[in-house]
Amino acid sequence: MSDKNNGMKEIASTHERIKELRARLDLSMEQLAKRSGISLSSISRWENGTTPTIKLSSIDAIAHAVGVNPFWLMGFDVPFEQATEAQGALCFKISEELLWLDEADLRIVLKIVEEFVSRNKTKQK
Repeated sequence: MSDKNNGMKEIASTHERIKELRARLDLSMEQLAKRSGISLSSISRWENGTTPTIKLSSIDAIAHAVGVNPFWLMGFDVPFEQATEAQGALCFKISEELLWLDEADLRIVLKIVEEFVSRNKTKQK
C-alpha cells in the first residue's frame, strides 16, 4: 500500500486486517465484539469500510483481547503475534507519545528503532 508512515511500510488497511484477524482466529463479528468490548455495529462498519477512521484505543482493545500486535492490526508489515501484554502496552504508549514529535524527530526515532530491531533479529538467528 504505502510508505507514508515515517518508514513503516503499511501493506494492508485496518479494515482488511480486522477481516483477516477474524478469519485467522475463526471468530464471528459477535465473538470479536464480545471479547474486545467494542460494539458489533462498530466492527461491522470498520470491516465494511463505512467508518473511515478507527481510534487507537479501539485498535488496542481488539489487539489486546485476542493477543495480536496492534501495529499488525493497523496494517503494518510486522509480526501478527503480540509477544507480551507489557510490550503491547508499551507500543501503544510509544505511539501516543510519537504524535508530539515533528517529522525530523520522528526520522531520528525511526533510525534508532531500526537499529534495535536489526540487533534483535541478528540475536534470534
